[in-house]
Amino acid sequence: MAQSPVAYVVALTWVMNTFSQSQSKRAAAIALINTMSSAGLISSAYLWPSSWGPSYVNSYLICILTSVLSIAMCWVFKVHLSRCNETAEAEERVLGLPEGFRYLI
Repeated sequence: MAQSPVAYVVALTWVMNTFSQSQSKRAAAIALINTMSSAGLISSAYLWPSSWGPSYVNSYLICILTSVLSIAMCWVFKVHLSRCNETAEAEERVLGLPEGFRYLI
């Protein structure tokens, strides 16, 4: 699970670049990401009780499932941002406006 801090930095950068409309939305998104990452790091210490040893199969399964859930949530977020970009592009085309803001995907 050594990749978790690296994934946190990448997710935080993505959120900071995605929520650029207002400072309050960006601050709330950054606070949410920080809270979720801290909760994961605190709770992970309790996923390795000695009663599950020496194989710790349950612990590894929990880690794998949370990693899969995290990947799925990032994919859903990417699809949502893609749809928002498509909607903005269609709206600009209909109104004859120049190309405006696009989310980073």
